[in-house]
Amino acid sequence: MMAMIHSVGAVPCGRPVFPRYSGAMHGQAHYRRLSAASNAHPEQLADLKEELLDRFGPLPPEAETLFLLLGLKHPLRSLGISKVELAPVGLVFSFSETTSVTPETLIAFIERFRPKQVKPLKKGQKPAPDPVRLTPDGRLIVAVKAEGDLFEQIEAVLTMLGWSGAWIPSASELNRVD
Repeated sequence: MMAMIHSVGAVPCGRPVFPRYSGAMHGQAHYRRLSAASNAHPEQLADLKEELLDRFGPLPPEAETLFLLLGLKHPLRSLGISKVELAPVGLVFSFSETTSVTPETLIAFIERFRPKQVKPLKKGQKPAPDPVRLTPDGRLIVAVKAEGDLFEQIEAVLTMLGWSGAWIPSASELNRVD
């Protein structure tokens, strides 16, 4: 099963993610290694990122985004989440038929974010949508906080759904000067 990520931190098209690296063949080798590492264990992707930082210095924002996207593949696969989309309603998580996320975990997750008290509505006022809800077709919709980092929000959701593995180090963690 292939975990698909749509519209989350889109990488701009038309320009290479590794523009400062000399030669097209050299860049293609990095892409091949990225692809292989993203399909392997998360530590291999983290090691490749650290190697590129050591060799070339800080990565361009597009490369950082690409590493973050690829870093989501392993947790998504492990939890049986087939797709994550950023939609106007928020993050939409689609589950495979073989997901490891139990109905009890989903219910507990939804209840955690359900408002404790519902204020009476005024005449003609529509209720605010729940920040977390499950659709009839089994997709989980989670409202996105405008002030927060999108990838951190995705990681928080995946952690609450049961992911306990390693995450790819963030740009701030790997770009720091020791």
